[in-house]
Amino acid sequence: MRLGLELGSSWLGGDALVDAVPWVELASQRMQIGLGAPIRLRLRDADPQDSCATPGIRCQDWDRWSDWTRILRHLDLGDWRDKFQLHVGDLTGVTLGHGELVWRYYNNLLMDEWNPGVYATVQVPSGGVTLLLRNAVQWSLAAARASGRPIRVGLGRSFEFGVQAAVERRSRTVLQQWSGDPASLPTYSLRQASGEDARVAVVLDSSLELLRAGSWVVGSWLAVGGQGNSHLRMGGHLGLRGVRATAASSLSLTVEGRMAEDGYTPALFDPTYEISLPLRQPQSAAASWVYGLRSSVELSQAGLGRAMVAWDQTGDLRNRLHLWLIADPGQALTLRAYLNHSLLPADPAVPQSSGAILAGQADQPDWMAYLSARLRVQGPWYFSLSGGRRWFWKTDRWLGDYHPQRAELELRIAAGWDWQP
Repeated sequence: MRLGLELGSSWLGGDALVDAVPWVELASQRMQIGLGAPIRLRLRDADPQDSCATPGIRCQDWDRWSDWTRILRHLDLGDWRDKFQLHVGDLTGVTLGHGELVWRYYNNLLMDEWNPGVYATVQVPSGGVTLLLRNAVQWSLAAARASGRPIRVGLGRSFEFGVQAAVERRSRTVLQQWSGDPASLPTYSLRQASGEDARVAVVLDSSLELLRAGSWVVGSWLAVGGQGNSHLRMGGHLGLRGVRATAASSLSLTVEGRMAEDGYTPALFDPTYEISLPLRQPQSAAASWVYGLRSSVELSQAGLGRAMVAWDQTGDLRNRLHLWLIADPGQALTLRAYLNHSLLPADPAVPQSSGAILAGQADQPDWMAYLSARLRVQGPWYFSLSGGRRWFWKTDRWLGDYHPQRAELELRIAAGWDWQP
């Protein structure tokens, strides 16, 4: 048993908050569970203001059913050696298959909301099934993959086929910019419109190991699928990956070519999904074919950390750049850095003036960055000091310059101790 208390402070836009989180963790050989009671006090309420008392408990932390699941910090059953694994809580960098639909997905990217995610998998030598839920209480995204390895001898032992499916459901929302001091950081809020949108995606994939040479393994995969709400869009993926693994390090090189109808989004649920989720619009009836390419390099070193660079490019000038860096030497000092650049075609029909109702892809952040550091001392007593900051920028489609859209800052002190009855 472990007991602890976390003390922290954070800035969300112009709101200033402090919080205290007492917690307890229980663990057995195959199960771990963490419980806590987060209490966050808002000391400053910037525009747009609401009816919550300030200073006082932040109402937005407890205004949805899923918010009450914050008390369950995490639940884990099984480990990598077991046929069955279950994780409930924070989802970080989850990928299904080769990333055709779900690629390095994070369900709690924003600090001011909590989604109790679910990741469950059953794996046996002949195949397996994996399930992912963004929010177990108020589900808005569900994805699954079933795979099989029918050939158990010869060169075909590495052949695998899979079926992936995903459903996303969301209320129609628009983004409202609140007028204020032009010199201050603009504050945005989501306003819910009537009705719901839903999108269904299905992908058939297959993969095969092509070559083994020393510590290198080279494999390829082929996938075809469709996505749509009111109109189905088709797409295809052809990828090649080389992995060099040793006892202390690994290097992965990946190239994936794509061809799809406009409206089919490869890696639909990626690290930026939580940011772009409220801004996506229903697909139109018009469609045209576009090509795409994703390439990535990932390097990891035992005792030091890992780094990754990934680049997405499509023929209609949409592109995304992902940069990751995680350093954890000796598990005492942890550094995390992430940078994402998303360029989408401008929508001249959407006004960009201050105070206007903003909707559509024109207001998805062009840049998102995250930087954090944590110093940890572990022994009979546990202590850590951490800080993190997220930045969001967007391009003014009329003026052509960048301005901040959102900023989040968090500082945290945590202390605890191990106690065994």
